[in-house]
Amino acid sequence: KYLFLPVVLFMIPVAAGSLLQAFFYGYSFMWLGVSIGMLWLFISIQNEASYVDTLSGLFNRQYLNDILLMHSKKGDNNSSVLAGIMFDIDSFKNINSSFGHLVGDDAISTVGKILHRAVGSKGISFRYGGDEFIILMKTSSPKEIMDLIDTIKAKAELFNESEKKPYKLCFSIGYSTYQSKYESVDDFLKKMDAAMYDDKRKKIKEGVIPDRRCHN
Repeated sequence: KYLFLPVVLFMIPVAAGSLLQAFFYGYSFMWLGVSIGMLWLFISIQNEASYVDTLSGLFNRQYLNDILLMHSKKGDNNSSVLAGIMFDIDSFKNINSSFGHLVGDDAISTVGKILHRAVGSKGISFRYGGDEFIILMKTSSPKEIMDLIDTIKAKAELFNESEKKPYKLCFSIGYSTYQSKYESVDDFLKKMDAAMYDDKRKKIKEGVIPDRRCHN
């Protein structure tokens, strides 16, 4: 998925070198094209690698910012809107403190794999920071958002039941839509964050997850 464009770019100077080689016999345009193509490929891969979070395998916050900036300049589509889903891992601090940071890293990596399977071509997944993740998707109805959230929860539950890990994956989740004509990118992110913490406060009130304020 990530390497398709760089491979195409690699072929352009190679093809150009081959064409010049046909017209100017005796000159090494072919190898010049290969050299330029290899350099182009290396630079492209390095650029793409700078947008990927190595632990989760998802795109990182920098790429999220770039995508949102491009969308804010492009404007909204009449047939669909940009929706964002933000979530974090419940009691992630307890996973780190109880089992160590290597196990915490494993949890982050596992969430990345779950999102790859759950989201697929429906959207783009990002590690926002720490144990927080964001999914961007184009949608024409709230049902599509809820269906994706249900899929993520179901895959996390399947992981909890089938994998012998010392931790369980549960998420506090919130979502919002982005109206670039009326709000800024920061407003959009704040709405998602507020919705996620509304879900977390509800779970704390119901006793589903412990109140972190009660722990050192």
